[in-house]
Amino acid sequence: MRKILLSSFLLSATLFCLTSCNSLCNIIDKSRESIKEIVKEEIKNNIKFPEKEKFLEILEALENKDEDALKAVLSEEAISKAENLDEGIKSFIDLYQGTHIGYEITTPFSGGSWENGWGTHYRIDVNVELTTEIDSYRIVFHYHALNEDDPKTVGVSCLQIMKKSYFYSKSFKGSDALGIYALTENLNK
Repeated sequence: MRKILLSSFLLSATLFCLTSCNSLCNIIDKSRESIKEIVKEEIKNNIKFPEKEKFLEILEALENKDEDALKAVLSEEAISKAENLDEGIKSFIDLYQGTHIGYEITTPFSGGSWENGWGTHYRIDVNVELTTEIDSYRIVFHYHALNEDDPKTVGVSCLQIMKKSYFYSKSFKGSDALGIYALTENLNK
């Protein structure tokens, strides 16, 4: 009789532990999922998009017609190697008319190199469709957010503005030259 009672007790205790453990495991799994969702949301809300921050600097300089602020977004290398930089900045600002009413940033290319899990170089090629109350524009720029091998290249290396209609025309010819440029059909004739 003792053996039956002891066996019943052990069986009951084992079943209780198994169901309790299963419930506890479910609670832990739900907690993990909740934590994952919280972390995902936190990352999404705090992620930095350096190309957007750089574009907003460019936009502010454009709307304020601030040549010095526009020049300040360039890398040291672009400033030292660009041809006719002051003329390019003036043309860039002169082409832009109005106050922006909307924009869309697309980043068709971003690339970099990593060493031991850490970035050593990161370049972003950015296209922006920008609309004012007067016209629509395309702004294209190459932004080097990081370059541990050559810090003089950090910043914008090439900044171009063109009317959107010109960008989609057959006569459009882009450029990767260092500096700031207002691209118009007159330049390509």
